[in-house]
Amino acid sequence: MLVCDECCVEVELLVECECCNTWLCLACGKISNKVWTMLQHYNAISFYCKACQPVVKQCIDKRSNSSSKDDTQRPDITTCLEKKLMGIVASVEEKVNELMSFKDKLTQENDKVTKTYASIVKNLSETKNPVAATPAPTNDRQNPINIIDEYNDRERRKNNLIVTGIEESKSLDPNMRKEDDNKVIKKIMETLKVNDVVITKTIRLGAKKDPGDKPRLLLVALDDNKKKRVILSHAKELRELEEWNTVYISPDLTRKEQEEGKKLREQLRLLREQGHNDYIIRRGMIVKDPKKAVENTTRKPIAQAKEVGSK
Repeated sequence: MLVCDECCVEVELLVECECCNTWLCLACGKISNKVWTMLQHYNAISFYCKACQPVVKQCIDKRSNSSSKDDTQRPDITTCLEKKLMGIVASVEEKVNELMSFKDKLTQENDKVTKTYASIVKNLSETKNPVAATPAPTNDRQNPINIIDEYNDRERRKNNLIVTGIEESKSLDPNMRKEDDNKVIKKIMETLKVNDVVITKTIRLGAKKDPGDKPRLLLVALDDNKKKRVILSHAKELRELEEWNTVYISPDLTRKEQEEGKKLREQLRLLREQGHNDYIIRRGMIVKDPKKAVENTTRKPIAQAKEVGSK
């Protein structure tokens, strides 16, 4: 515990006057929680005790009233602080607006999923073999802190890929193992004909396993989100190649995205168990497969032609 120089009481939080080096508790220094937070986070803000404030003010006034050329050319310290504070406030406001926009986007996506699911259930209920209804996604309000955490987590992962099925290097040197992983990833990129890929890091997820165990997942971080999308669009081509048919590439999803994907897959499974195989998952929603819709429209005329010919 620390002792306040004025009230001599042991407290957890103290602040130092930058003029006389006196240490004061928040009560003796008359410091609010908001001011304390600003002092902690912004080095440009100084604290002066009540006794030193007149002296500091006098120095600032003398400096601003000086007729010296050097002094007149130098910006006033108060103006500098105001500019810095305005810059900080603008940065915070920009971040808040960005987070609010992300919150609105999440709400809109949730509404779309709910409406789409309700539409599917309604359409299927009109068929001869309706699908057993499952609870639709809820539209509960989310905690703002959770929204911010989810946003930051998605931003952190947005350029990442998860690669499974790549054998681990047997080298005892960690740097050599990482270099071997990088070589394999670059070889896969060449196979997919995706050029100019910049890999910022590769990390094996989880503790090192015993020989003979399945290889750990490999996280691959790229410097460009566009390249990531191109790689994902070509990833299925690996299944057709004998050398890479056990390798799978997927996006690095947050826990929330994984849970939402699991729910969608479960809903799709229920649909297909009822014989409705013309639905797929696309962009976070269950929709009709356009390819199968085209197949159905092309088959009907052929069937009708056979009936006419038989008559």
